[in-house]
Amino acid sequence: MNTSEAFHTIAWNCLDHLHNNEAGMRERADPEYLHQMRVALRRERSALSVFSRAFSKSAFAEMVQELRWIAGKLGPARDWDVFVTKTIVPVCAAFPQHPGLQVLQEKCEKIREQHNDDACRAVESHNYTELMLKLGAWLSAEPWLDADYHESSNLPESGCGAPVVKFAEPLLAHRHRQLKKYGRKLESLDTHQLHALRIVVKKQRYAAEFFAGLYPQKETRHYIQSLSGLQEILGIINDVAIVERLLGERTLEGNQDEENQGNEREAAGIIRGWSASMASLKMRELGRVWRDFSKSPIFW
Repeated sequence: MNTSEAFHTIAWNCLDHLHNNEAGMRERADPEYLHQMRVALRRERSALSVFSRAFSKSAFAEMVQELRWIAGKLGPARDWDVFVTKTIVPVCAAFPQHPGLQVLQEKCEKIREQHNDDACRAVESHNYTELMLKLGAWLSAEPWLDADYHESSNLPESGCGAPVVKFAEPLLAHRHRQLKKYGRKLESLDTHQLHALRIVVKKQRYAAEFFAGLYPQKETRHYIQSLSGLQEILGIINDVAIVERLLGERTLEGNQDEENQGNEREAAGIIRGWSASMASLKMRELGRVWRDFSKSPIFW
C-alpha cells in the first residue's frame, strides 16, 4: 500500500471498531462496550495525528475537532466505570464493615449512572449521527490527496503515493527515540512527566499496531506487548490523580449528621490511601517493565 491507502484502511478500521460497539453500549450490556468505543475513538484520533505528518495537519484539522466532542462525552462515563469497579468495589470488599464506604459507594454509583446516561444520550443524538455521516463522507472523498495538503507535508519524501513503509519507519523510529529519552531519567520523573510518558507510550503503541502488518509477527508482537505493559503500569500510577478528581466531584449531603459526614470523609481517605498504595507498588515495577521494553528489538 501507499501512504494514502494505508491511512484510508486504518481510519475505516477504527470507524468499524467504533460502530461495532455502539449497540452494546446503548443497551448497557457491559461496560466494556463503552470502553471499546473510547479506545476506537482514541485509535481514530491517533491515526489522524500520525498521518497528519504525511499530508499536513490542515488536512485533518476539522475531523480532529469534530471527534473531540464525542470523546469528551464518553470520557467521564469511562472514568467513573473504572473508578467504581476497579477501586471502590475492591476497597469495600476489603473493609466490609466500614459505615462510610457503603454510603460513598452508593453515591458514586449514582454519579456513574448519570455520566453513563449522558454518554448514551450523546451516542443516540442527531449530533452523533451527523458526525458519523460526516466522517464517512470525508473518508470516502479523500480530501487529503489535494495537492495543497500533501505538498506541505512534514515528510515530503514519503508522500501519498510512496510505499507506506517509507513513512512508517522514520515515524516509529522518531517516537522510539522519544521514549528512550524518558528512560534515561525514569527514576527522577515527577507525576506530570510520568503522565507525559504514558501519552508517548500510548501513541507509539497505536502506531506500532497500525503498521504491524508490514513486519514479521513475532518481532512486532513482543514490542507491542512490552508497550502495553508500560501503558498499564503508567495508567495505574496516573489513577491517583483521577481518583482525587472524581472524589472531588461528589458532595457531602447537607442533611447528613456530623458522624455520617465524618464516616464518608474517612471512607474517601481510605480510597485515596488505597489508590496511592497501588501506585507506589506499580512504581516499584516500572523499572523492571522498562528494562523489558528496552530489550525489545525494534522491528522496523
